[in-house]
Parts: sequence; C-alpha cells; structure tokens
Amino acid sequence: MTNQTEFLQTDTENKPMSASVTLKNPKVIIPADNPFANCKLGREAYAEVLTNIVENYAEGFVLALNSEWGSGKTTFVEMWQKHLELQDFKTIYFNAWENDLESDPLIALISEMKSIAGDSNNDKFKKVIKNAAPLTKTVIKGLAKGVIERYAGDGFVGDLAMAATDQSIKIFEKKVELYTKQKKGIKEFHDSLVDFVKSENAENKPIVFFIDEMDRCRPDYAVELLEKIKHLFDIPGIVFVLSIDKEQLKHAICGVYGSGEINSEEYLRRFIDVEYSLPEPDKEKYIDFLFEFYRFEELVRPFIHFQADDREIINLKKTASILFSKENVILRQQEKIIARTRLIINSYNRKERIFPEFLLFMIYIKTFQPELYISIKFKILPRREVQTKIDDLLSEFLSLDSQITLLNIEAQSYFSMARIFKREIVFIYGLKKKKRY
Repeated sequence: MTNQTEFLQTDTENKPMSASVTLKNPKVIIPADNPFANCKLGREAYAEVLTNIVENYAEGFVLALNSEWGSGKTTFVEMWQKHLELQDFKTIYFNAWENDLESDPLIALISEMKSIAGDSNNDKFKKVIKNAAPLTKTVIKGLAKGVIERYAGDGFVGDLAMAATDQSIKIFEKKVELYTKQKKGIKEFHDSLVDFVKSENAENKPIVFFIDEMDRCRPDYAVELLEKIKHLFDIPGIVFVLSIDKEQLKHAICGVYGSGEINSEEYLRRFIDVEYSLPEPDKEKYIDFLFEFYRFEELVRPFIHFQADDREIINLKKTASILFSKENVILRQQEKIIARTRLIINSYNRKERIFPEFLLFMIYIKTFQPELYISIKFKILPRREVQTKIDDLLSEFLSLDSQITLLNIEAQSYFSMARIFKREIVFIYGLKKKKRY
C-alpha cells in the first residue's frame, strides 16, 4: 500500500524509482536577496506596481489584495514583503487565521508592531501599549462588570423592576464616564501611535503592515479586525495590505451582521481604499513548475512502454493544460490533482501498462464530476453509457490545439473502460485497489 504522506524508496526491479516527495502544497523557497527568484508565475511585475503605489501614497491607506483562496496569495505576499525590505521599507506580517484564538485583535496588532520597535524607540512603544490598554476588550468588559457588581451585587439575578431610580441614573452616568474616557483614550492612543510611527519611518517610507488569511479566520474576528484597523490605526505612515478572498470575506460579514441586514460590498468600501486583484497566472508555467516539483520525468521513464524521448511528459502536460482551462481550477486544486496523479502512477509496478493522460482525466472527473466518477467506480451505468458520457465531456474541450491530445485520451479511455469492466480498479486519494471477479 502506498503511503499517502511520502513515497517510499525502493531499488527492486519492478518497483518505481526513488521518489520521495511531499504531498503537501509545494513550499517555495524565498531568497532574501532575490525574493522572486523562484516565482514560476511571473508575479514580480505586480510587486513592482504595488510598491510604486505604496511609495506614491506614503501617508498611508488600506490596500486589499484580492484573489481566490488557493491562488498563491500568501506566497506572493511573502515575496513582496521581502522585496519591500530590500528597498528599506519596514514591514510587519500578521496571519489572522493562525491567531484568531485571541479574542481581541487589538492585542495581536500591537504585539506584532513590537517587531519593528528599535531600542531607541522602546519608550515610545511602551507609551503605545499603555494607551492601548484601556481600549482592549478585556479591560472594557472588566470595567462594565465592575459597574454592574457595584450597583447590583455579586449575586445579581436581574430583577430590574426592583432597581431604584437613582441607581439606574448612576449606572448611566458611569457609562457616560466610561465612554468619555474611552474617547479620550482613543485620541491618546492615536497620538502615541503617530509619534511611534514617525520615529520608525525611514526616508519618508511608510510601514507596510500585511494582514494575511483574513478570509479564513473566524467571521467575527475578521470583522472586528477590519474595524480595529479603521478606527484605531487610521493614521499617517502605515499602509495596511489585506490579503483576502473578497467573496469569502463578504460571506463572513453577512454571517456576523445577517445577510438581510447589511450590504457587504458597501461595508467593505468603508474600510478599503484601494483594491488590487492578482491577475490569473500563466497555467502552462505553473504546470511546468508542478511537473518539476513532483519529478514526473524521473517517475515515468522506468515504465517499459514509455518512449525514450519526452513525448509522454509533453502529452501529460498538454492534458493538464486543457483540463485546467475548462473549469475555474484554482492553483491549489491543480496542485492536488497533479499530486494525486503522481501518487497513483508511483504505485504501479513498472511492467504494468498505464495511461497517464487517462489517469489524470479520471482524477479531474473525481474532483469536478463526482457523480460520473462514482458511476464508473461502482459500475452503476453500463459500459457503453459511461463511455458516451466520457466522450461528451471530452467534446466540451474540443479546439484545434487540443484535438490530438483529446483523441489520445479518448483512445485510452476505450481501452481502460474495457479493463475496468473486466476488473474493478478503484482510486481513492491515490490508493490503488484491484479485485478480480
């Protein structure tokens, strides 16, 4: 049985060659001196555009970097951050998803700012912390609790009808006092933060504060994070970069406020000054990267029916390109489909005859046409009907550039269907299981 977390190495004659490769998302190495050296998607040009925007609007603003989940936003953000640091920008990175266990985003945001506080500005940063303390959720809740306990007692159950009028007035006065103190506290926090940011800004370059994975954290945490940034950190000298999937974030907002209660698009406009959508990457370049990362050439060459040249790899790449162009296949889905294809091929004996394009096609069907996949897996439909459905699906991809590749898949599918209906071949997340009748 093939291990799902790594490929086992073996030197036996009939087993696949050594191919220990992780099945997790490929982690791109980001050299500090050339952050985009290993970028296979040609995204350095986008970083240059965004850097120019940051430089021209150094007084500060909120930038939303919008792209679907799984499209490589985090990798781009990490590369751009290093790119900015090479140009003497001070940057901060905060992963909202990893930190949403903290109930108050303000504490997390202030804590992250400590990373840029130099020794000479330590006193100014301490002042920021001091002025932030009265604004945190914990302190405010504690004050409110103290007011209630003072006038209602520890064992207060809630019989408001018995409350005296003068006590109600005093409670109201305390709330007004608390509001006044909080308003004053916000101004003091702003002033101390402005002073700290000015002291940290080099050559009039703003601090760039990256907030990543906002669309994946708790909905209430994401909304509160937005509101804290707007109301407490809206000062000159800080550029906030929000890495988001806008549609998912809009769903989170509706979940917090109720879909019928708020226009999430308009709500976001209150917080975001500039929106930049990452352009779709070149699919061929990304497929080339995945084939290199998963070492497909090394994998397929040992099979005795493969040609000595690279035609099999070229055909497999063409198949992936055609399939991924049909659906809105995000980068992470592409990576998982390619990874599973590799795992299945690696599980075969080298003397077995396999059809890699058809295997890739079947994993594509499993991902995007699960009902068709199940009908094949459990032989729910007759062979002829299954083949017709496969032919119909292939015809949707038909173009002058793809005809030869699709005909090749179709030919492989006829042969494979014959084998499937003679013996069951089940593929479940890369595991191959055979049962003879």
